[in-house]
Amino acid sequence: MISTISKGEKGVSEYLKTGKKRGSKLSRDEKDRRVAVFGDLAMITDSEKWQAATKNQKYNYYHSTMSFLPDEYENLKNNGKLEALVRDYVRLNFPNHNDDEFIAYAEAHEPIIQSEPYIPRSGKGAKKLNAKYENQNIGRSNHVHIIVSMENARFSGSIRTGGLIYSKKEKRISPSAALKFKKICDELLCRKYGLVSPEPLKISDSELKTQYEKYVQIAKKVSKGKIKDTPRLEGGSP
Repeated sequence: MISTISKGEKGVSEYLKTGKKRGSKLSRDEKDRRVAVFGDLAMITDSEKWQAATKNQKYNYYHSTMSFLPDEYENLKNNGKLEALVRDYVRLNFPNHNDDEFIAYAEAHEPIIQSEPYIPRSGKGAKKLNAKYENQNIGRSNHVHIIVSMENARFSGSIRTGGLIYSKKEKRISPSAALKFKKICDELLCRKYGLVSPEPLKISDSELKTQYEKYVQIAKKVSKGKIKDTPRLEGGSP
């Protein structure tokens, strides 16, 4: 299992529905079978629009992708563990928040088209990256998209990952702290669900849990703001 996590401003709902992105000529329905895992995509759209209209912030949601080996995905799906895995992913990565604070949505994409031509990247260092995959088809695996709104359903503050909260002690966002936290979360999930970790951490289960708890303890000291008198959107996902 491989996961990524990034931040976005707008457009994620349309991307999930249409598959439209730079360099791709195929629609979502041509590329994938969409399988709902949990949540309501309409709530993500509403939250995105509300934040854009009322908040002075660059990003409005987190977008995670979990990709699996064929056997991994089939075993999770057939054994009824896919939803539990995805919910655990959200809880691990956002340890300062309870379930009823999340406005979240997840759906699986099962590829119909098994590969696509490589889409060249842009920006600093892109030439080197592009050369590696130029004129190649890139395989597509079963994967799950997870959208977590930065709007907190119960508190006035924003939803934040444990990695970003942890780095607040330095008064800045530390990329190394966020990356380490992500790797710890992924490793915990791989060990719990019997998944293959591409870069396994060579530490014991007890040490892995100890390192994770260091992030959790600091995350829980960060204020989430005031409790909302009337939640604008009902949380509860996951």
